[in-house]
Amino acid sequence: WKKRAVTLVLARRVGGGRASSGQKGGESEPRRPRPAGERSRASSARGPAPAARTPPPMDGTNAPPPQFAGPEAPRDGDSGGGGSAPEDETNGLAKAHGLLVLLRHGQSMWNRCPKNPDRLWRYAGSTDVALSETGIWEALEAGERLSSIPLDVVFSSNLSRATETAMIGLSKHKALRTPIVLNRNGDVDAGLRAMGKLTCEEVLPIICADQLNERNFGELQGMPSTEHKTRYTSEFLSKVRNDFQTAFPGEHGESTEDVYNRVVPYYKRCIVPLLKQGQNVLVCSHGFAIRALIKHLDGMSVTEFNEEMKKEKKDPENCKLLAATGVPLLYRYDHMSENGLPEKIGAIDRDYELHQTCAPY
Repeated sequence: WKKRAVTLVLARRVGGGRASSGQKGGESEPRRPRPAGERSRASSARGPAPAARTPPPMDGTNAPPPQFAGPEAPRDGDSGGGGSAPEDETNGLAKAHGLLVLLRHGQSMWNRCPKNPDRLWRYAGSTDVALSETGIWEALEAGERLSSIPLDVVFSSNLSRATETAMIGLSKHKALRTPIVLNRNGDVDAGLRAMGKLTCEEVLPIICADQLNERNFGELQGMPSTEHKTRYTSEFLSKVRNDFQTAFPGEHGESTEDVYNRVVPYYKRCIVPLLKQGQNVLVCSHGFAIRALIKHLDGMSVTEFNEEMKKEKKDPENCKLLAATGVPLLYRYDHMSENGLPEKIGAIDRDYELHQTCAPY
């Protein structure tokens, strides 16, 4: 009888049904589907459904985790981001003004596969490599994470894997605006003029700029991963990746400093004015371009940057430079710090970001 009692309790907890006395192994008895009217009456009798439970925070405290989902998508006639949107008390993004969203493209066909790290991969760099099937799914997942955040304009590199990530992801946005590439020279004004008769309620403009392209990996660009350590020492490969001022070998090889010197001036000239106007901006780019921006936004010194790069593989939970594929990173410009830098909100999906950090670059 004790076993029978346990079976009844488990059946009720798991399936909400009853265990039939004639069934073996405590399987639940199939329940007869109720007519629609009866289901409605039963639902009314039970009252409203309980609110969804907030998952416990990762650090083990009792405080609820911060909500990064952003305010509701704009209603018809609202361009999103601008105007006088009401304060959203549930997620702390007051008015949703001046929100910067950094997004690394989804996995490309040359990226290392985290689930199969021994599979052949190549440094893509400035080579225009398409998204892989996994990268397309990552773009869709990123779109889900961004779907409730009003956006006014999107910036992308001129490499297709970044532009594709933005366009695929934004197909999931609740505002239902069509993302359209309006300029490939990084010119915001020309891009907005190119909208013609299209309105902001219909179109989400995308401005593509070479300044946001990925770091050029010089001689290693396109080289099979099996050849890296046969041509270069592990110490050199680690230094060329992690040291801010060391360039990849080869005529066009760049250092992160080179990337910084083209990304940050463009950001200050073309993106910051929009953020200061209260617009919400999505920047879809690449690993080293985003790391360069994080260095600027977080006010890091060169020494701090180099130390954070070393943490990325060994101590990702404490690394400030994580740039995982498909994980949006948020900054807000309506709350500026004393040194004039925006407030860092953080990654929308931190757990997924940590899982993805096994990509090599």
